[in-house]
Amino acid sequence: MSKLRFRLQPLLDQRLKAKQEADEALATREKALRDEMETLSMLERKEIESRELLARTRRAVLVTSGEPISANELHNRSNRVLFLKERLGKDLDAVFAQKLAIEDAETRVVEARRRMIDAKREAEILEKYRARQERRLRAELERKEDLELDEIGTVVHLRNSRESGSHT
Repeated sequence: MSKLRFRLQPLLDQRLKAKQEADEALATREKALRDEMETLSMLERKEIESRELLARTRRAVLVTSGEPISANELHNRSNRVLFLKERLGKDLDAVFAQKLAIEDAETRVVEARRRMIDAKREAEILEKYRARQERRLRAELERKEDLELDEIGTVVHLRNSRESGSHT
């Protein structure tokens, strides 16, 4: 049986490679998104810790053991509160920036998924075309084989008819 020489095989190979690369790119983008989400979780925990420390420090500024607080001690406590407020502000900024990074990563995942779907569709179209070509070739070969068998049968029948006619 003759084998199909698919003329578009190089193009199909290219499409299959593009599909594989798109799959890998999608996996990479999804991993990057998961990493960004983990970073956000860590930054949110850090923000919560900063809020709690600031709240405890504020309460400590107001609480005294009944003894008067020196101006220097009050100044130190106030500076500590200001430092913690600044740190909380930086933590809030980091969380906000990370949320923007996550939005960007999500956009890249959506785009990679779209490219993967397109590459998959293009490869499937060519694979279906090749399968249709193979079916046509098989059908043509079967038709030719059937014709050859019919011709052989006719020749055998005619020979048998002649032989049986000449013996009578």
